[in-house]
Amino acid sequence: YGGSVALIVPGIIFAIGMVLYPFIAAIDGKRGMSALVTSYWQTYGNKLKVFWILVVTGLFVFAVMIGSMVLSGVLIATSIVVFQTMTMKVIFIAPILVANFLFILFIVIPFSAIPKYILYKEIQSKARDIDHTFKVKKEKMFSVFVVIGFIIFTLILVSSVLAPTM
Repeated sequence: YGGSVALIVPGIIFAIGMVLYPFIAAIDGKRGMSALVTSYWQTYGNKLKVFWILVVTGLFVFAVMIGSMVLSGVLIATSIVVFQTMTMKVIFIAPILVANFLFILFIVIPFSAIPKYILYKEIQSKARDIDHTFKVKKEKMFSVFVVIGFIIFTLILVSSVLAPTM
């Protein structure tokens, strides 16, 4: 258990490096490991900036979602007080829940990608100057680190499962 806690910070750093992956896959047309490596190395040197953009975006999305849920709760509570029959309550409550779900799914979540896209465009404009031979060497090294990390994670997971039985 204690050893797996030490993987939290490297996991966050790794996740920050992968934040551009969807844009690289969709816009640049790269797939698989190539897109992951490109994302990781394009965020190299920008990880703190990416982290704060993700934190601010996440807090904004969280606040909007909480506000949406509070508004839905107020409308539902009002409908419970106003309508006397169960049928009217259900008829009024269901659209509120569906509208809240659709608002979050089709408005909040897509808009949360806008800061990441802006970051992608900014980094892309700077990334054109990067030497691509450097990337090829780093891609091989990155693949080795991914395999080693997977082996270490598996060993920690197996040892934590087997430890209580010993």
